[in-house]
Amino acid sequence: MQEIITAAEECARDNDAKGVVALLKPLLKPRREKQLSLSDKAHVRQILSKAHLMLGNNSEGIRMAEEAVAVWSEPCFQHAVSLFFLGSAEGTIALERAHTRLSAAVQMVRDHGSEDLKIADNQQTYACMLLECGEASRRLKRFHETCTMLADADQILKKSDRTAIPLQRQTLLLYCGRLARDKEQWQSAYNALDEACASDTIIVNAKLHAQCMHSLGQLLRDFKQYEMAIDLYASGDACDATISAALAECKQLAAQPHRERIESANGYRLCSNPECTAVEQWMPICMGCCTAWYCSTECQLDDWPQHKPCCHVCSYCEKALDRDAAVTLRCSRCKQAKYCGAECQAWHWREGGHKERCIKTSWNP
Repeated sequence: MQEIITAAEECARDNDAKGVVALLKPLLKPRREKQLSLSDKAHVRQILSKAHLMLGNNSEGIRMAEEAVAVWSEPCFQHAVSLFFLGSAEGTIALERAHTRLSAAVQMVRDHGSEDLKIADNQQTYACMLLECGEASRRLKRFHETCTMLADADQILKKSDRTAIPLQRQTLLLYCGRLARDKEQWQSAYNALDEACASDTIIVNAKLHAQCMHSLGQLLRDFKQYEMAIDLYASGDACDATISAALAECKQLAAQPHRERIESANGYRLCSNPECTAVEQWMPICMGCCTAWYCSTECQLDDWPQHKPCCHVCSYCEKALDRDAAVTLRCSRCKQAKYCGAECQAWHWREGGHKERCIKTSWNP
């Protein structure tokens, strides 16, 4: 029996939901189920519940989770774990009911699971309970409860030295970033989501990493930093439909000449200097291209060598060019340098050093 359950757990880790169902479904036949302990009966149903949900069989997944809860007649840590699985299964269908289940699971651990929490694996499970309960509270706009749950999860993760903790830490950062975004704490939201995307867990859990990228990309779009969002999405999974759609949308927005006229969810902007992460309201805009914002003159001057080639200014006198002009005068060789007139082009070629730097390149306008 234990060998079959172990094999099913390996299939679950490999996201082989059909393999899990094929292995565990025979164990629920009456004659074989009598040989299972109470904890194994609940555990088998929990694994099956996740497998059915992965296959899109939501009703069967919830039924398995309900049966796992019914195995236990007394409150205990394993009973709380079964409630946690049931709440997670119901989360996509009935949020309020799922939140009730998750809250009950957390409270049961607090009341009856103090001894069980001395085991490292149980600490990790309890941290997952707190995280999911906190996320459900956020979706219900119960922000104070969310803060409490995430703070408790943070304390548990700090005390643990388990190798699986990076996944929970990334989940914590993702949920903290979403909470800060909902509370319109834009600087905290950006810092948390940026750190979540920097976590090196994409090989272990690609779905979680994609969620982090999508949340940070949404924030960058709100800040009108479409090029940053494009770079972020381009580094993700091209097969992910959500990321592909967001990438296409950002490319369309980035191609518009008057970015300052595009409506955004808030008036906050992220400093375009890569060395700065400041997020401020009504940040001054680059008047040459209106596609970059800077929190200070120092940041703008520091970023100018990198920003100048893509800024819509004359490459010699740095005068802002007309973004609505049908044709922009460019160097005929490299097609990169832009000019406000033939005189600037001539001076830049002779005196500005462009002759030495100019290279013949293929160019797609």
